[in-house]
Amino acid sequence: MIEKQNVFLKQILIWLLLPLRHTSLPFATKKSIALDIARGLSALHNCGVIHGDMKPDNVLVFFKPELHAKVSDFSHSFLDNGKTRQLVGGTHIYAAPEWKTFQTTSNLLKTDVYSFGLIFGGLLLGCDIVDAIKFNSLYMDLDVSRPEDYQLLKECDLMKHYLNDLIRTADQNRPELHMEELPMIKRILDSTVQLDPKNRSLVKTIQALSGGYSFQLPHFG
Repeated sequence: MIEKQNVFLKQILIWLLLPLRHTSLPFATKKSIALDIARGLSALHNCGVIHGDMKPDNVLVFFKPELHAKVSDFSHSFLDNGKTRQLVGGTHIYAAPEWKTFQTTSNLLKTDVYSFGLIFGGLLLGCDIVDAIKFNSLYMDLDVSRPEDYQLLKECDLMKHYLNDLIRTADQNRPELHMEELPMIKRILDSTVQLDPKNRSLVKTIQALSGGYSFQLPHFG
């Protein structure tokens, strides 16, 4: 059955960032979308497919018959065949630290997991991760709007701490974000946004997200 998507995830994040919106998706909805993305990515990996360009533009969100999200756009995808190679392309904002280096394809599977963690962070913060970082510079010695400083956050293994700090700050200052389950959020960041690919785990991420949830349909008007 062919479905017609209502919107890309990035369009939802842009909508939430519009002036005077002062709104956010319910936490349960964010959790549901994240779980769908993680499960879709896991299904790909179980088939030996590396997506290669995970980002909000490549996540489709459907509202009928019920809210669900699907991974899309496989133009940068390739098979895990045990060889050493580079990613075909990608988007540097959402890419893993090692995205431009030669890696075994089994390691390149883990680049998708890192990208998921960045998508997850932006989803929780209610905006594209680029905007979240641009408007919330917590580390005064870094200008994270500059690609080289942003890459430094990744290469120094600071990204998970940076995102966790952003989320905790948002939890205190923006109650409309409905930031719940902070320990679960930290577990997911610790299982995805890691410098060492061996420390990234979709299995742990899905387990954390599956701990009982329901979702609500947002009203876009």
